[in-house]
Amino acid sequence: MEPNKIISCAANTSTSKYRNVKVAPQRKRILSDTRLLPSPKRDVASPNVKRRPPLGDLNKNVATFNKQSGVSSSKITITSHARTETKLPNQAAYMLFNNDEFHSDICDEYLETMVLHELKKDWKYVSPKGSVKCYQVHSRANVVNWLIKAQEYLNQPSTVFYKTVRLFDTVLAATDVPHNMYQLISFVIMWIVTKFENVHFPTTKKLAKLCNNVYTIEQILKLEKKLLVFFGFDLNVPDTIFYVDFYIIKLNHPSELLYNAVEYILECYILHKTSSTVIASVQAAAAVSLALNLLHPTSQLWDSLSNIVGYYSDIELNDVMQDMLKQIHKVQDPKYECRYPFEKYSAQEKQKVATILLRKLIAS
Repeated sequence: MEPNKIISCAANTSTSKYRNVKVAPQRKRILSDTRLLPSPKRDVASPNVKRRPPLGDLNKNVATFNKQSGVSSSKITITSHARTETKLPNQAAYMLFNNDEFHSDICDEYLETMVLHELKKDWKYVSPKGSVKCYQVHSRANVVNWLIKAQEYLNQPSTVFYKTVRLFDTVLAATDVPHNMYQLISFVIMWIVTKFENVHFPTTKKLAKLCNNVYTIEQILKLEKKLLVFFGFDLNVPDTIFYVDFYIIKLNHPSELLYNAVEYILECYILHKTSSTVIASVQAAAAVSLALNLLHPTSQLWDSLSNIVGYYSDIELNDVMQDMLKQIHKVQDPKYECRYPFEKYSAQEKQKVATILLRKLIAS
């Protein structure tokens, strides 16, 4: 398949209003322009997030492609999208870790002031527990797995990916989304975040071409406007990678293997349905702590950070780290469908960190 196409699908040009989509009774739609408010608690998101009206209908029906039966109706989930993806070209992924830049001269006091500022907004776009329903779990995991490939293919920094998933989960928590729109919504969110974070971003024409013109330029632009209004033009999303960088800098233990291990753990974990119910700083801290425990089991490196801003004890991080461990085991299973993180981090350019961690888990 051609290298400039991420997926292979077919578009149905017939008009559809998605009136036949079934909505669970407990997910009542109500009008609200209220954004997510910070939770008074530290590790549990506020449950009183009001539902928003649906994003609206697109001009064209988005059909899916099934290998066995061809073009299917809009009722089918996007699972077939994930199964018919092409292999992405072997492009070097954007690497935040840089030995030349890692030893910065930033004053510790200034750096911790930045972290304090970030912690104040850490509760933005945190989804309430239970916001991802059972019937959404499989489709969501497929979309997130696909987004990892898209982010790598577009050569975008990891922060774009994590912010995209955070915003996508916010949409799932706040409104009812037809399954066949998951991929389109997530891809447009990634495009919006890319434009917010970088000066270089793909055009709508390139986006449509990457998706084999399954989605039209008009659909992409129309949904972009709806999403910008939905988020109130506020794309200042807590950055998990910012905290990862901060913790590793504070460790004074620069290691490319450690950084790759942390990113692998995070990419495995973000496939989990509850990942967006955990604030960014806790996710980063849990991933760094778990990576240190696996790579350096006899050391007390994480505890050495107990006096810094944004430190969490292992007891506070335990639940999240347990979920991360479960995801690491799940992703390496050949029967698991969404295992691209394992394939990605088993490559030589990632120091085969996925297989290293797996061996250590088996040996422990």
